[in-house]
Amino acid sequence: MDRPVMEEEQNAKKRRLPPMPTEQSLTAGGAGGDGGGEAGVDRISDLPDVILGSIVSLLPTKDAARTQAIATRWRHIWLAAPLNLDHADLPPGVVSHIILAPEGPGRGFCLRPNQAWAWPNLFNFWLRSAALDKLQELELWDGLSRPVQALIRGEPFSTVVIRLLPPPASTFRCSATLRVASFCKCNLVDSTFSVDDALRFPQLRQLGLDQVKILEPSLHAMISGSLVLEFLLLNRNFGFARARINSNSLRSIGVCGKPWLQELILENAPCLERLINLHPRMDIRISVTSAPKLETLGFLSHFSRFVFGGTSIQNGRVVSLSTAVPSVKILAISNQIIDVDMVIDLLKCFPCLEKLYMKNYVSKASDQWKHRDVIKYLDIRLKTVVLELNEFMDSHVDVASFFILNAKEFNEAWG
Repeated sequence: MDRPVMEEEQNAKKRRLPPMPTEQSLTAGGAGGDGGGEAGVDRISDLPDVILGSIVSLLPTKDAARTQAIATRWRHIWLAAPLNLDHADLPPGVVSHIILAPEGPGRGFCLRPNQAWAWPNLFNFWLRSAALDKLQELELWDGLSRPVQALIRGEPFSTVVIRLLPPPASTFRCSATLRVASFCKCNLVDSTFSVDDALRFPQLRQLGLDQVKILEPSLHAMISGSLVLEFLLLNRNFGFARARINSNSLRSIGVCGKPWLQELILENAPCLERLINLHPRMDIRISVTSAPKLETLGFLSHFSRFVFGGTSIQNGRVVSLSTAVPSVKILAISNQIIDVDMVIDLLKCFPCLEKLYMKNYVSKASDQWKHRDVIKYLDIRLKTVVLELNEFMDSHVDVASFFILNAKEFNEAWG
């Protein structure tokens, strides 16, 4: 045997390469060969019932019910799986049958407020059923677009003033077990039950309030009573002009002040990592007293004002700088006239900034040479700059080139 061939065989053994498949192993589905697969074998059905039930509970209601037709093995899975019910496309009689049939615990229930007001007795019957005794997820939404999903898609905000009615009396019966709650277009002021007692969620991790009428004391009681709350959405709500945040667990806040909220105050948020002003064109003041882990901040715009102790950013520009904010690493700016002067001030305010997003901004020509002395001692740590522009102009090159020429660890700029 030739020496090169022998060396190749030895190298293959050292790498422990698997043997080449034979024609028999390929055609027989691996019945008599090593490493082959078994064609036509249903391995999913071999999973334990607990795992199959968890998978089925993540499906839409209709799709979950159809799993009973897969095979005999699956017929009891859906009934024993955690109930995850969205009644939007189901007749009331079918919803009642589903709620009474399952043997598994209640996991999620989604209902529309307009239908809840039309059939209050029926909705109270559903919410009081034994299947929902340990409900974990509750959504009360209008059937048009769920608030979080609409914000992600960037859908326009409605300016129509709507009539808000109280939710069904049994809505908060399972507040002690809820982990996710979203409320849309409902009135928590003129309710027949004690709001402050009902709005306490000891296990709640995600809370969304979209076009909800609620008073400031009740909002504070809701947040302070949610001891493990991590994600909070305040979107276009009514009844309070100021919101104070005191939470040892909150990690992310999304806020849109329209039409009532004028000021958001973060008095004590030791775990907060993300703060997003969802509507840059709305006038709102955001004051941060204590948020030492805040890493993501946005959107700075002509209409917003951010205050960090003695440091103030108004109309997107630093108007007073007494204390830097070293925790912020990601910053987003929208609808701004940006020049190098403004960029340098922001870098002084956020000295550890690594990512900068600029959306729909107009660049103003500036003389970078006059900043040469400042740049010498300014430690620019920016690694990524993202430009989202409606139209690219020559003046944008001035700002973009500043980052490329002066950032020490700069990796990419794209738009």
